[in-house]
Amino acid sequence: MILQKHLYQDRLIILSRGNYSAVSAGDMGMDESTWHSLSLIIRLSHECTHYFTRRLFGSMRNNLLDELIADYQGIVAANGGRYRADWFLRFVGLESFPDYRPPWFATQSKRAFTGNDVLYLQCRL
Repeated sequence: MILQKHLYQDRLIILSRGNYSAVSAGDMGMDESTWHSLSLIIRLSHECTHYFTRRLFGSMRNNLLDELIADYQGIVAANGGRYRADWFLRFVGLESFPDYRPPWFATQSKRAFTGNDVLYLQCRL
Protein backbone atom coordinates (compact mmCIF):
# COMPACT_ATOMS: atom_id res chain seq x y z
CA MET A 1 0.00 0.00 0.00
CA ILE A 2 2.88 2.42 0.68
CA LEU A 3 3.86 2.21 -2.99
CA GLN A 4 0.34 3.11 -4.09
CA LYS A 5 -0.04 6.62 -2.65
CA HIS A 6 -3.05 7.32 -4.87
CA LEU A 7 -5.01 4.88 -2.68
CA TYR A 8 -4.58 6.95 0.49
CA GLN A 9 -3.42 10.48 -0.37
CA ASP A 10 -5.65 13.30 -1.52
CA ARG A 11 -4.92 16.71 -2.94
CA LEU A 12 -6.89 19.80 -2.02
CA ILE A 13 -7.31 23.06 -3.85
CA ILE A 14 -8.20 25.87 -1.47
CA LEU A 15 -9.70 28.92 -3.14
CA SER A 16 -10.19 32.45 -1.87
CA ARG A 17 -13.45 34.24 -2.55
CA GLY A 18 -11.84 37.58 -3.40
CA ASN A 19 -11.92 39.37 -6.73
CA TYR A 20 -9.94 37.50 -9.36
CA SER A 21 -6.57 39.10 -10.07
CA ALA A 22 -7.50 41.87 -7.58
CA VAL A 23 -9.72 43.47 -10.25
CA SER A 24 -12.80 45.21 -8.92
CA ALA A 25 -16.36 44.60 -10.09
CA GLY A 26 -16.52 48.21 -11.24
CA ASP A 27 -13.44 47.74 -13.42
CA MET A 28 -15.16 44.72 -14.98
CA GLY A 29 -18.37 46.70 -15.54
CA MET A 30 -20.55 44.43 -13.41
CA ASP A 31 -22.13 44.28 -9.97
CA GLU A 32 -20.27 42.81 -6.99
CA SER A 33 -22.35 39.64 -6.75
CA THR A 34 -21.92 38.73 -10.41
CA TRP A 35 -18.19 39.46 -10.35
CA HIS A 36 -17.63 37.44 -7.16
CA SER A 37 -19.42 34.46 -8.73
CA LEU A 38 -17.41 34.73 -11.95
CA SER A 39 -14.17 35.26 -9.99
CA LEU A 40 -14.72 31.97 -8.21
CA ILE A 41 -15.37 30.15 -11.50
CA ILE A 42 -12.23 31.67 -13.04
CA ARG A 43 -10.11 30.87 -10.00
CA LEU A 44 -11.36 27.27 -9.74
CA SER A 45 -10.76 26.57 -13.41
CA HIS A 46 -7.38 28.35 -13.28
CA GLU A 47 -6.17 26.25 -10.33
CA CYS A 48 -7.61 23.02 -11.75
CA THR A 49 -5.71 23.73 -14.98
CA HIS A 50 -2.48 23.95 -12.97
CA TYR A 51 -3.32 20.67 -11.27
CA PHE A 52 -4.20 19.02 -14.58
CA THR A 53 -0.87 20.06 -16.15
CA ARG A 54 0.93 18.71 -13.10
CA ARG A 55 -0.85 15.36 -13.39
CA LEU A 56 -0.44 15.18 -17.17
CA PHE A 57 3.14 16.41 -17.51
CA GLY A 58 4.51 15.62 -14.07
CA SER A 59 5.31 19.23 -13.24
CA MET A 60 3.67 22.53 -12.51
CA ARG A 61 5.60 25.74 -12.71
CA ASN A 62 4.69 29.27 -11.79
CA ASN A 63 5.93 30.80 -15.00
CA LEU A 64 4.26 33.12 -17.45
CA LEU A 65 3.27 30.45 -19.96
CA ASP A 66 1.54 28.33 -17.31
CA GLU A 67 -0.29 31.42 -16.06
CA LEU A 68 -1.42 32.32 -19.59
CA ILE A 69 -2.83 28.83 -20.12
CA ALA A 70 -4.55 28.76 -16.72
CA ASP A 71 -6.02 32.26 -17.19
CA TYR A 72 -7.27 31.29 -20.64
CA GLN A 73 -9.06 28.27 -19.23
CA GLY A 74 -10.57 30.28 -16.38
CA ILE A 75 -11.86 32.99 -18.68
CA VAL A 76 -13.40 30.45 -21.06
CA ALA A 77 -15.06 28.59 -18.15
CA ALA A 78 -16.61 31.80 -16.82
CA ASN A 79 -17.94 32.85 -20.24
CA GLY A 80 -19.71 29.73 -21.46
CA GLY A 81 -16.85 28.62 -23.70
CA ARG A 82 -15.98 32.06 -25.05
CA TYR A 83 -12.59 33.74 -24.55
CA ARG A 84 -12.49 37.42 -23.54
CA ALA A 85 -9.16 39.03 -24.48
CA ASP A 86 -10.22 42.27 -22.77
CA TRP A 87 -10.52 40.39 -19.48
CA PHE A 88 -7.11 38.80 -19.90
CA LEU A 89 -5.50 42.15 -20.68
CA ARG A 90 -7.05 43.64 -17.54
CA PHE A 91 -5.87 40.70 -15.42
CA VAL A 92 -2.27 41.19 -16.58
CA GLY A 93 -2.30 44.99 -16.36
CA LEU A 94 -2.41 45.78 -20.08
CA GLU A 95 -5.98 47.10 -20.33
CA SER A 96 -4.66 50.55 -21.33
CA PHE A 97 -1.81 49.44 -23.57
CA PRO A 98 0.81 50.87 -24.06
CA ASP A 99 0.38 52.05 -20.45
CA TYR A 100 1.18 49.25 -18.05
CA ARG A 101 -0.23 48.62 -14.58
CA PRO A 102 1.60 45.93 -12.62
CA PRO A 103 -0.91 43.12 -12.04
CA TRP A 104 -1.34 41.64 -8.57
CA PHE A 105 0.93 38.68 -9.33
CA ALA A 106 3.84 40.98 -10.16
CA THR A 107 3.71 42.32 -6.61
CA GLN A 108 3.58 38.77 -5.23
CA SER A 109 6.56 37.53 -7.21
CA LYS A 110 9.89 36.80 -5.53
CA ARG A 111 11.54 39.04 -8.10
CA ALA A 112 10.44 42.27 -9.65
CA PHE A 113 9.11 42.25 -13.20
CA THR A 114 11.30 44.16 -15.60
CA GLY A 115 10.66 45.94 -18.86
CA ASN A 116 11.88 42.78 -20.62
CA ASP A 117 9.15 40.73 -18.94
CA VAL A 118 6.51 43.18 -20.13
CA LEU A 119 7.96 43.11 -23.63
CA TYR A 120 8.00 39.30 -23.57
CA LEU A 121 4.37 39.26 -22.45
CA GLN A 122 3.40 41.67 -25.23
CA CYS A 123 5.15 39.51 -27.81
CA ARG A 124 3.50 36.34 -26.55
CA LEU A 125 0.02 37.87 -26.91
